[in-house]
Amino acid sequence: DKFTSVLLAEATKQNLPFTITPTWLKGEQLDVEAASFDSVLATHVLCSVGDAVPGLLKNVDSALKVGGTFVSMEHVAAESGSTLSMVQKVIGPAFSLIANGCEFKDAEKL
Repeated sequence: DKFTSVLLAEATKQNLPFTITPTWLKGEQLDVEAASFDSVLATHVLCSVGDAVPGLLKNVDSALKVGGTFVSMEHVAAESGSTLSMVQKVIGPAFSLIANGCEFKDAEKL
């Protein structure tokens, strides 16, 4: 896919001292050998798996090598009572429909 080809081209251009091997998996159905990944990058995953977050995080922990890194980029809820929080409450249902089930969640409770 285009994302993978751009990612690998940029990694080559940057002359990184390590190899990148993109692996596309569903975190809540992670079926990989334990301690087999140096890093896990999750983008807009935790916000869209509903009640499966604890199991997903357990799978990530299992997949990571000792000392491995987990990086996550998520849609999160704004501070309660803020203008942005009110906007999120209004657009949340439509956003969930167009963003594959994504919900604005409190990052500290993930």
